[in-house]
Amino acid sequence: MHLLDNKLIQKLSILGLIAVISFFMYYRLGSVMFNADAHFWYQRTFGFMNAIQKGDWADTNQNPKPGVTVMWMSGITIESFLTLYEKIYHFRPQLYTFDTFKYINFVAEFPLATLALIFLITFYLFTKKLLGKPTAFFSLILLGFQPFFIGVSRYFHGDGTLIVFMNLSAITLLLYLCLNRKTIFLILSGIFGGLAFLAKTQAIFLIPFTLLCLFIDNLLTNKKIILQKLIPHLLIWFAFFSLTIFIIYPAMWVKPIQTIQNMLSEGMLVADVGKNGGTGSVSIYFKAIPKISTFLIYLAFPLGIFAVFAKWRKTNFNTNKVFLYIFSFVFFYFLQMCLVFQKSERYLLPLFPFVALFGGYGLNYILENAKIAKYKTTLTLGLFVLSFAIMLYNTPHYTALAEASPWGAVYVDAAEYLNQKPNAVDLKVVASPKEHTFRPFFKGTTYGKGETLPNNTSPDYLVVAGKEYIPEKYNYCIFEHDVVFRSKVYWKIYSCK
Repeated sequence: MHLLDNKLIQKLSILGLIAVISFFMYYRLGSVMFNADAHFWYQRTFGFMNAIQKGDWADTNQNPKPGVTVMWMSGITIESFLTLYEKIYHFRPQLYTFDTFKYINFVAEFPLATLALIFLITFYLFTKKLLGKPTAFFSLILLGFQPFFIGVSRYFHGDGTLIVFMNLSAITLLLYLCLNRKTIFLILSGIFGGLAFLAKTQAIFLIPFTLLCLFIDNLLTNKKIILQKLIPHLLIWFAFFSLTIFIIYPAMWVKPIQTIQNMLSEGMLVADVGKNGGTGSVSIYFKAIPKISTFLIYLAFPLGIFAVFAKWRKTNFNTNKVFLYIFSFVFFYFLQMCLVFQKSERYLLPLFPFVALFGGYGLNYILENAKIAKYKTTLTLGLFVLSFAIMLYNTPHYTALAEASPWGAVYVDAAEYLNQKPNAVDLKVVASPKEHTFRPFFKGTTYGKGETLPNNTSPDYLVVAGKEYIPEKYNYCIFEHDVVFRSKVYWKIYSCK
């Protein structure tokens, strides 16, 4: 018997794995990055919570994304922290104050990171029910040690909650269709789907996906389409999907039509012409794959596809259905993202859990081979060590390789360098681009390159992205320091004294 076949060892391995993932999830949370559009999320969240406290339900419609799940979770923790702070110190701190920002940012990101961690645990438990312990274990390693996935899960942003709730909706639907037909799983799928849509409207994908899965299941079960059996299941799912949106989103209580129109208009705008400099080129996704995922997961994924076909005849019917539905999710969601005009590396993240699941199945298939099985413990330990090393290498700037300086990656290191100056609090710094992602971490005063300093004075320092040219009006500034992470220059600091 192999060491990993021991039940106690299995439990300890899972607990240890979750503990290590938890470390990476919470390490320097709130103090390592201020993602480029987090200031919008603070504005929306403060507006949302203010509307809740006043009972102005219509004003909870802060953005058509709509981001409601983020505003609820982070809004409650931020408000709780500020209330407690006020009771202790008798005043509420300003948001972008150097001494307190890291604490406010921590409580904003904490519920989002915790949600992602709970999802990873749930993902393991549900996958174990569907495909067994080994596949669930390897899938958890592949997913839990993805730097980009962990990094975006820590953003004060809607993408992390979208990933969680979209995948929970899909996997609970699979539990209903392929495991035990308990209606509770169909209801949960609808609820999670509603929460996903309240995170970002691209979760509307779940409606045709659910319809497709129910249609295929109806056909496979009955050898033909029986609408009397299909429609009730679809209505149950859609009823709880809609009910969740209505209950969780107060704007729906008073202006449901207008609120729905706003959300759908946002979705159509993003799909048709894009926003914020979005691009219509599909090539962005193919170029992004080696940046946003480790080589382990994108090598294991085709291995999983191969394993599914290799074991198709020997595998039970329900397991084959699981992979049919999962592949449908991966294929059609990727197709949707290709057809939508606005594209971003982050938009592929909802695929990660199911891609990891395929990968976990493929790894387990390899280790089941009689010639390799005797090395199962050694190879599993090797996979963990390699995954851990990759994660450690990308710590703490998990998303730096993929999104770099435009999203504020490694900006905090530039701020910390200048904070070591003896008169840091009196320094004036021009930062470019996205100076707002630098400002909260710097003791002194921060300006954008387009701003005019008081009395037309000169800045003390200039911080620019590694590949960006110095603004012509500051060409007298002298290079002082490269801000480097893992051998790559992210920022250059110039002295303008």
